[in-house]
Amino acid sequence: MKVIGFQSAQFFLFGAILLFSSRCCAEFTNSFADCEEFISNFYPTQDSDGSPTGSNNLIYENIVCQTDGICPDGIRRISCSWNRFLQVKCSTNSLKTQITVITNGMPSNCYYNRGDANYPSDSLDFQFSHKYKFTVDFNVHPEDTFIALGKPDTKDFNQTLIESQYQLDSYLCAQGVFRSIFLDSNIRYSEELYIDSQITQSSWDYNSIDFPRSNLRNSDYIVGVALNGVFLTNGISSEGFDGFYPKAYNRRTQVKYFELDICYGNSEDFNTYSYRMFSPCMYPQSPLKKYAFSCNHQNYLFCSTDPQKHIKTYTPQSVQKQTLIGIARDGRVIYGPFKSPGSFWQPCDVDVCNGRYFTGNYYGYVATMFHPYIIGCWGPGNQPEFKASCSTNPRICTGSTFLQVQLWVLAFGIFILDFAF
Repeated sequence: MKVIGFQSAQFFLFGAILLFSSRCCAEFTNSFADCEEFISNFYPTQDSDGSPTGSNNLIYENIVCQTDGICPDGIRRISCSWNRFLQVKCSTNSLKTQITVITNGMPSNCYYNRGDANYPSDSLDFQFSHKYKFTVDFNVHPEDTFIALGKPDTKDFNQTLIESQYQLDSYLCAQGVFRSIFLDSNIRYSEELYIDSQITQSSWDYNSIDFPRSNLRNSDYIVGVALNGVFLTNGISSEGFDGFYPKAYNRRTQVKYFELDICYGNSEDFNTYSYRMFSPCMYPQSPLKKYAFSCNHQNYLFCSTDPQKHIKTYTPQSVQKQTLIGIARDGRVIYGPFKSPGSFWQPCDVDVCNGRYFTGNYYGYVATMFHPYIIGCWGPGNQPEFKASCSTNPRICTGSTFLQVQLWVLAFGIFILDFAF
């Protein structure tokens, strides 16, 4: 056995601590069993076998909310209603596990709009028979991606490599960067739109004939789907600003803030409701989901002034830890903003895409309390020291080697322990 020095042994022990501390919470491989465990955390209205999950024998959940605003049918009422649909299922294709998500994107929580055209109109088109669907290999290991072929080191597995300020702003200060063509070919991604259980088209591209009220142009703006079926988008507005903490830059001098509800959702883009950061309202026990209030409402002052406190206050205690909140369109797990009970993920914990490596070198994304809040690009990515020009709350990690150390530990931790002891 190789003899090692005391300092080396200390470093090895530190690596072992990092390695095993990362195994404290639910993490997933790409196995079928793990996929099944993963989807058990969602709140579907139709089970994977096609049976309804509710007690009323319907495959939709009817949501009724008291609100003084425009309902999904475009009419102002004091009470709005819509149907929510979600189905998530796992399958095996060519010995690989795949996950399929079918949703109409409508929320399980009440939503707020100020009374203009920005209301979730998808409900009228999609509430009964029109649904968004995507299928992708589940949680593909980075070394199995096409970009990793012939590359022995995890640091070379980056789907996104940022080497300049211009590149960073092109990703983190612009919408529409999550195009399907940017996804690694080895994850076998496909998408479809359904009408009456029939495929109407093999993409989400805007179709004004079949979907006259939906303005969602395509899937380029959607990063994933939350546990309750709501679309996840990141914190970039259509004007190219961080919608939570905008900053003027280049020729963009007129900053604009998101108009959000207390669930951190809105319908400003394409009349399609989405969460712009982690939302406590995706959980059935959330105390916020029954109220259609603006984030500026006097009863919820922290919503706009201190998002961390708002999230800590209204997120159920049972999930204020490392826990999943949804699925990314590249098939990877999205975790919530809590790194551990009472603490959030920090800038040096994640790469430029808001992702990181977990146990076994599996890669996943995390929600954060800094821009881009959910997913910034398809990962893995590198850790540039540039900061997004469009935000006063950007990810800033300078002089840190935490992620590099973690990658090394995950890759070689067991090997090192064998030599050290």
